[in-house]
Amino acid sequence: MKSSARSWLWWPHMDADIEKFVKLCQQCQKHGKNPAKAPLYNWDWPSEPWKRIHIDFAGPFLNNMFLIVIDSHSKWLEVKMMKSITSEDLIIELKEIFSYHGLCDQIVSDNGPSLTSQEFKQFCSANGIEHITTSPYHPAANGLAERAVGIFKTAMIKLGNKFSLRERINRFLTKYRTTPHITTGVTPAELLCSRKLKTHLDLLHPTVQKSVFKHQQSQKVNHDKHSVDRDLEENDNVYVRNFGRGDAWIPGKIVQNSGPLSYKVQTNEGVITRRHRDHVRGTCIDSETAKEAEDLVVTDKPFSTKTVLKQPESPDSTPVNDSPVAISETPDQPSLRRDEEFCPRRIASLGSRERRTDLASLQAFPDMKLERNMQIGRVIGTCFT
Repeated sequence: MKSSARSWLWWPHMDADIEKFVKLCQQCQKHGKNPAKAPLYNWDWPSEPWKRIHIDFAGPFLNNMFLIVIDSHSKWLEVKMMKSITSEDLIIELKEIFSYHGLCDQIVSDNGPSLTSQEFKQFCSANGIEHITTSPYHPAANGLAERAVGIFKTAMIKLGNKFSLRERINRFLTKYRTTPHITTGVTPAELLCSRKLKTHLDLLHPTVQKSVFKHQQSQKVNHDKHSVDRDLEENDNVYVRNFGRGDAWIPGKIVQNSGPLSYKVQTNEGVITRRHRDHVRGTCIDSETAKEAEDLVVTDKPFSTKTVLKQPESPDSTPVNDSPVAISETPDQPSLRRDEEFCPRRIASLGSRERRTDLASLQAFPDMKLERNMQIGRVIGTCFT
């Protein structure tokens, strides 16, 4: 119109006058084109997850209706299959979602009948939820939910009919929640749950826990090749390592199991000390017997039998060699230091010949009085019962 007018006429402010004339024409306004799109308005990104959620319905699709719920902060997606989309059914599905995610602060939706009903308004008011509705017939205002509906439908079609509908939904949600989002750069699970969800792809890389466990097992196998497992319990008589002055091992009794490999032991003097299992060894001798054994006077010199010379029986007998003949000789025996020297565990580890020699050494006290010999007999009897 402006070009046609310029070819014939001209007057000041001609373009402005023509535009004003067209705007005043009712028929031109009724059949005119859509105006230019308004500038884009971005929803504020919540600082915490599950503060604002966007919901929408998808369907009828695959003979069902689907409730789509997406978190604005983490982009976590929930899909609920529904037979009907009444307000009552919608509230039941939202209560199930809120049961494991908690209540949200805001719900953004379109103006569907089930979303604008009085029942749904009462539900939101009772739970302190602000319900925000978008402009009618402008789905772009709820673009986050609309985009989630499109992604869901596309995924269901691509999965085909190989799996059941519920199996396809579960597979889609698993992949979506464990895939980094293009907007946030991280997976929805990390933002909502503060952790990565484990998938079958994680089996390709061993975890730190498995690596540490494997290394610890290898250390244990190598260490246990030269170790012996000793089962000790409370009230067991033991000998504990003495790291101070005096004897290297002192008798005592376990009073408490203070750890997997440590014990609290009470000595005969009443002192309670803590020792590692490597510094504790069991014994069958109780405290009273150990005190009696300590009271015995035992020589530090080794015991041995003297050489006995065999003499001819009579002058008429067969001549014999003039050199002395040893009838028997007992080898030098170790001195009896403490009562643990003849503990049954040590004697049981000896051979039969060494055992007889060890018992002979215990009985080689010819100069002791009867009472002292009886004390030794009681100690020996205690060890071998």
